[in-house]
Amino acid sequence: MTGHHADAVESGVKAFCECVRSRTNRSEDGDPLMTVAFSPNAPLLRINRGRSQTDESEQRGHMLLCQGVVAAWRNPRAHELVDDSPARALMMLELLNDLMTTTKAAVRTRKRRAA
Repeated sequence: MTGHHADAVESGVKAFCECVRSRTNRSEDGDPLMTVAFSPNAPLLRINRGRSQTDESEQRGHMLLCQGVVAAWRNPRAHELVDDSPARALMMLELLNDLMTTTKAAVRTRKRRAA
């Protein structure tokens, strides 16, 4: 590897997961965390008003993106050497930034409980 781009992506995903855990006061990780946080059926964090089919689709899409980022980006970098190009790593970090911004702006829908 010529740089630490994959390490930056892995760290970014870990920071994103910690943000979700902090906002929800949950201890899960990966798919279970993203499902309990963003599921269109009784989410802990709602990214919109949840009043229309479009809102539900957007909520579901955010959950799926979050699940996909953890599975496709963090897990491979945590278990093997991945050589991300600077441009690819930047694209991944930009998407992580968007997911983090949306998550921080999301409204808690019910009282936070420890898992």
